[in-house]
Amino acid sequence: MPKFSIILPVYNVEKYIAKSITSILEQTYSDFELIIIIDGSKDKSEAIAREFENRDDRVKVYTKPNGGLSDARNYGLNFAAGEFIYFLDSDDWIEPALLEDNLKIITEHNLDIIVFGFYQDNVDSQEKLIKQIQHVPEQALWINGEAIKFTPYMLNILGYAWNKIYRKAYLDKYRIRFMKDVSLVEDILFNAKVYQYADQIIFNQKPYVHYIQRPVVTLTKQFHKQSFEWVKLKHIALSEFLEAWSFTNQQEILADNLMGGLRYCVLNLFHYKNQLDFIEKVQYINMMVNDTDLVNYSQFYTPKSKNDKIYYQLIKRRAKLAIAIMAQLRG
Repeated sequence: MPKFSIILPVYNVEKYIAKSITSILEQTYSDFELIIIIDGSKDKSEAIAREFENRDDRVKVYTKPNGGLSDARNYGLNFAAGEFIYFLDSDDWIEPALLEDNLKIITEHNLDIIVFGFYQDNVDSQEKLIKQIQHVPEQALWINGEAIKFTPYMLNILGYAWNKIYRKAYLDKYRIRFMKDVSLVEDILFNAKVYQYADQIIFNQKPYVHYIQRPVVTLTKQFHKQSFEWVKLKHIALSEFLEAWSFTNQQEILADNLMGGLRYCVLNLFHYKNQLDFIEKVQYINMMVNDTDLVNYSQFYTPKSKNDKIYYQLIKRRAKLAIAIMAQLRG
């Protein structure tokens, strides 16, 4: 049985998948299996993955109809034989010591989960690095029951699935899997359940993952009609996690999530290609600003910029038309 199962969902990433796979196979700790899930990919990604499978017996390629990232990760878990699980997105890559360094910490503390830092690599259309930002945990240890202040920055660190290693028996014990047919917030929905049942969270304050941010043409970005539904799912998941850990500033974190989520949804309405007319967009905004949770938690929100203050005042007044006009003018 391998120590690690690395699950790599693949969908139309022929330009990037070789670098991602290579970074896995070059790990300094070699006792792992690489489970590649071809999720209905229509380009040459599968052919590239098969080449690696033919060269390295640790690589196992499976194909399935397209079902999205969450479905592909869950599918990979069905085949995973490792004691520990690591998820990587197939357009990103990792540092060679990721498995070795974090296994030492896991073994020393007998952990069910470890969280580590990452690099945000902003690249141009030629994959040339423009700017690199390190995102690392602010603290090294959280113990459930102690007074901990939860920061928005740490929510960013805690949110993603690809800067964590999970013990598979722990995921199985609590039946933790990704929620299918959900985008944008699928990682935090998964992780909130992981944290909810944990007694402690240990953070490795080093970055290991290269999270690649590539330029995207606005017209190709996707409009999600369910975006506010997903914001609310995230709100519920965070509420349960924060309550289980008794964080000292739960209301402020939940307020930040809802207010930030609403602003994303407005951006999604006006800056992403969709078939809604202006009146329908105003109606969508009206639904959001009258949401009971958003109204209740908005009192705990602290604006951090001039734009935040403007949005905050408009939301408090439920000024749906003004929000729509401002968003359209900025489009």
